[in-house]
Amino acid sequence: MAAIIPARGMELISPSFMAHKNDTGQTIANNTNTQVTFETEIIDSNGTFASSRFTPAVEGYYLIGATVSMTNHPQNAYTQLRIKKNGSDVFQELNLNQSNSGEADTKVDVMYIELLDSDDYIEVFVRQNSGGNENTRTGRECRFFGFRIN
Repeated sequence: MAAIIPARGMELISPSFMAHKNDTGQTIANNTNTQVTFETEIIDSNGTFASSRFTPAVEGYYLIGATVSMTNHPQNAYTQLRIKKNGSDVFQELNLNQSNSGEADTKVDVMYIELLDSDDYIEVFVRQNSGGNENTRTGRECRFFGFRIN
C-alpha cells in the first residue's frame, strides 16, 4: 500500500480507514446475509482495518460509511446494506430497483455516527432477493470507510 501524505497544513484524522473492492465482483447469494470483502486499502492510519473489519483501538464517536453497488439487479428486487457492530445489526438501508426497463445496476449508501469502544468491530453485510446469485460491482463502487470525529 502506498503511503497517504496529507496536504500541507492538514493532518490525517486518526484512526481512519478507507477500503474498496478489487477488480473482481463478489457473488452474493439470494436471501443470504453475506459479509462484503474489501481487498484494497486506501488509508489505514493506525493499522485498525484487517480482514474487511474495522476495530478502532481508540474509544470515541466515529463517522462510518459504506456503499455497495450490484450489477444487473432485477426489477422490484431489493439490495439491503447492513452494518454490524460486534456481529449485531446497528444500521440498515434498503434500495429497491424500480427501473421501468427491468434489470439495472443498483447502489445502496450508508453513513452514520457510532460510539465505539477500543475493541468493538464494524463489518459490512449485504442481502439481496433477486431469486438467484448476484454480483457486486468492483473498485470504489463498493467501499467502506470510517474516522474518529470525537
